[in-house]
Amino acid sequence: MSKLEAIINKLKNIKALVENGVSIAIVDNKDRMEEMQRERLEKGINADGNPLKRNNASYPAYSNEYAKRRKSKGLQTQHPDLKVTGDFHEGITSQKVGKKKITVYSKDYKNDFLTRQYDGVFGFSPAQREQVKALMIPTIERVIKQELAA
Repeated sequence: MSKLEAIINKLKNIKALVENGVSIAIVDNKDRMEEMQRERLEKGINADGNPLKRNNASYPAYSNEYAKRRKSKGLQTQHPDLKVTGDFHEGITSQKVGKKKITVYSKDYKNDFLTRQYDGVFGFSPAQREQVKALMIPTIERVIKQELAA
């Protein structure tokens, strides 16, 4: 088989190469993607890029009394951030699902309650999706180049 034929055969498998690159990129960037979830929540933004708010709530994010308690603990009171003790945020982790997906959740016991109470707790906002692409593309390119060069 000629070198050109070998390259053509490798290019026929480009989809598998990309999937392999994505899989490796997820593992390589797992910690950063988990940190991105924490950063977004601290800003009070949901996965759609909108303000985080309790489902079907028509009242302010924090009552005056609760806002006072949060302030006394050094916590912000402008928007919900799902942070009181920090356990929920510290428990944020992720798991690769299949070759092309990552599932993010918190190991904290409040995970189920908070994800029912607030839409879009986990996931990437539109701006974060662009950041994730920027994180992953170099790894995907590297994997493809390595395979084509072999």
